[in-house]
Amino acid sequence: MMIVDDEPNILDGLYEFFVKADFKDLEIIKVHSADHAIDWLNTVKIDIVLSDICMPGMDGMALIQEIVDRWPRCKVILLTGHNEFDFAHQAIRNPCVVDYLLKTEGMDKIRAAVELTLEKISSEEDYFYKSQWLRDKLPRALPQLQQQLLHDILRRTERIDRQSLQVEFDAIQLPFKADGSVLPIILRMEAWRNYETASDRSLIRYAVANIAEELLSDKVEVKAVDLDPGTIACFVQPKSESVSSIKEEELWLKTLRFVHGTMESVQQACGKCLQLSVSIIASDQEVHWHELNYALNRLRLAIFDSPGLGMEKLLRINTKEVGQVQVLCIIEMQQRNYCSTI
Repeated sequence: MMIVDDEPNILDGLYEFFVKADFKDLEIIKVHSADHAIDWLNTVKIDIVLSDICMPGMDGMALIQEIVDRWPRCKVILLTGHNEFDFAHQAIRNPCVVDYLLKTEGMDKIRAAVELTLEKISSEEDYFYKSQWLRDKLPRALPQLQQQLLHDILRRTERIDRQSLQVEFDAIQLPFKADGSVLPIILRMEAWRNYETASDRSLIRYAVANIAEELLSDKVEVKAVDLDPGTIACFVQPKSESVSSIKEEELWLKTLRFVHGTMESVQQACGKCLQLSVSIIASDQEVHWHELNYALNRLRLAIFDSPGLGMEKLLRINTKEVGQVQVLCIIEMQQRNYCSTI
């Protein structure tokens, strides 16, 4: 949760209050301006923003749009003064704004709003990932054809004809662009726990793929396919409607920031909803379609080149590095029994 207020006394008071409140698994960040808040939004995934509306420079209203542009599922709680309700009523129409409060209402009211927001986040996860929902979404003919095509692309060793590939994508309703680059990601099951039968593991792989596609599809086009009984690959491109309105380099910069920031949420959802230990290894950069097989192989090798084989990891890998795979960023490495090792 990020707290944003330009008044030092209020900012420090809110920060100290929530640090002492000791919400489980909730890290608190405090910033004194909207510009400083954007620096954090560009760096890490933020789940809740508790923000003043009136601030010098960029106010809370403008900050809301910056939040939505980066993290669409972030929840915003606005703090207002007596004369700011017109702004609050305007802001509450935005779906990311869950509440607005008077600063004079006291800490207990603000704490209650944060607790309700955390419950809202949890209920959204339960809605998307409950087992019956996953069973109802079992693959039909079209998803199978999509998987077959993506597997076929991985077997092609020569440069791919873009026009022909686009015809294939369109025929089976894959939302990818053959003339664009693609970002590869690997999800590897590290500990199956009680999922012992082949049918159980097949269903769980499908559940993991759905979690990854659901969380990533807020900002990108994504498709997950099985590579082997314990490994899933995800292929990611920016949404097609964004391409014409922004330079490709900047678009990919935003896409990489969003994908890499969302990896931890995918991992946490797998642990919470499926009790499954999953490692996620993503390329640090986009690649061409004909480079996809090579990039995926380097991602898979990174599992064995990094320390703690068999432990849950979050990795970003330079798939174009010559020689030994270079691990650019080990975000987190831990055993599912919650014993921290690194």
